[in-house]
Amino acid sequence: MIFSMHSFCPHRVVTVFLMIFGVLWAPVIQRSGNNGQIFTYLVTIGGSLGAPLIAAFLLGLFWHRTSEAVGIIIVKGPKVT
Repeated sequence: MIFSMHSFCPHRVVTVFLMIFGVLWAPVIQRSGNNGQIFTYLVTIGGSLGAPLIAAFLLGLFWHRTSEAVGIIIVKGPKVT
C-alpha cells in the first residue's frame, strides 16, 4: 500500500494546496490594475486587512471585557442593512 495513515502528513497537503492556489491566483494579480506588480498588490491588501486586525488586537489587549463576538465583528465589519 503506497498511502497509509502513518505516512500522511497534513502539512504537505496544505503546502501543495497553497502552491496550487498561488499559481491560480497569479493571473488575478496581473489583472488587478497594478500593472502586474505584486508588491503594490500586497501593500493594497495589507492596508485593507491591517487596520481591523490591529483594532481587534488593541481592544483585546486594553479592554478586558472584549469578547470573541466583538473581535469577529471588528474583523468582518458590522452588518449593514
